[in-house]
Amino acid sequence: MANISFYGSHNASVVVENQGEIIVVIEVERFLSQKNAGYSQYLVSYTRTFLLKHIIEYIKDEYGIFEYDRCYFLNSDTIEGNTKVHYQKLIPAKEYIECFHHLSHAACGFYQTDYNEALIVSFDGGGNDGFFNIYHAKDRKTINIVEKFNIDLGFPYMSFGDYLGDIRREPALSIGNLVYSGKIMGLCSYGNVNENWLPYFKEYYRKKPDGNNYLQYLSELGSQTNLSFDINNRMTDQLGWDVAKTSQVAFEEVFIEMIKPFLNKFPNIPLILVGGCGLNILLNTSLS
Repeated sequence: MANISFYGSHNASVVVENQGEIIVVIEVERFLSQKNAGYSQYLVSYTRTFLLKHIIEYIKDEYGIFEYDRCYFLNSDTIEGNTKVHYQKLIPAKEYIECFHHLSHAACGFYQTDYNEALIVSFDGGGNDGFFNIYHAKDRKTINIVEKFNIDLGFPYMSFGDYLGDIRREPALSIGNLVYSGKIMGLCSYGNVNENWLPYFKEYYRKKPDGNNYLQYLSELGSQTNLSFDINNRMTDQLGWDVAKTSQVAFEEVFIEMIKPFLNKFPNIPLILVGGCGLNILLNTSLS
C-alpha cells in the first residue's frame, strides 16, 4: 500500500510514494493558480475546505490510490468555519505521523548527497521544532540533533525589504517573507559595509525571535545607528545599499559565531546548509 506526505504551509504540496518510488508530486499552487500558495497557513484560499478533498479524489481517479499505509504531515490543519478540522478526517490512512520542520530539511539535504556523514545546519524563520538546529548525520540511516538555538536569522534579514526603496514593497510582510531576501542579496553588490553600524546589526541578529517585536528591534537598531526605518520614507540609493550590505555581513558573522564550535567538534566532514536561510548564496560563497 502507498504512503502519502502532506505539507500545508507556503508552497504546500502532496507527495505519494509506493515502495520507495514516487508516484506523484502535487503542488497546491497549480490547483489554485496562486504563486507560493499554502493550504493552512500562507496565502490560504477560501476553497481550502474543499481543496484537500479534491486532491485526494484526484489521486484516486488518476492513480487508483484511495487508502494509505501512512500519512506523514507537517503544518496541515485547516479551518472550516470556527472548527479546526484535522488531516486525519480527510486523508484515509492506517497511521498518521507528524513530521518536523528542520529535521525534514536536514533529511532532504543529506539524502540528496552521496555523503556517508555530514554536519547539517537547518535555519530559517522557524517551524514546529525551532529556528536554528544543528544535526550530525553519522551514517546514511541516522540523523541526530546536536544543538538547538533560539535565534532566528531569517525574519530579521528579510524585514529590511519593507524599508529599502529599490525593492517593491509587498502588501504584507508575510508575503515579502518569500521574496525580499533574494532582492536584498542583489542590492548587496552595490553597497559597502558601514563599520560603525556593524556591531549594532550583529546585536539585532542575536535578538530572541518574536515576530511581534520585530518593529521594536528595528526601532532600537535605528536609534543606535541614526537610521530611520519608516515605510513612508524608504531608504534609497547608497544609503539603502549600505544597509543591505551591512546586514548581510552581520548575518554571516553571527552565523559563523554560532557554528564554529561545531565545525571544531566535527572536523573533516561535509557541511550542509538547509532551510530558507541556507539559500543565502552570499553566505554559501563566503564559506566555500
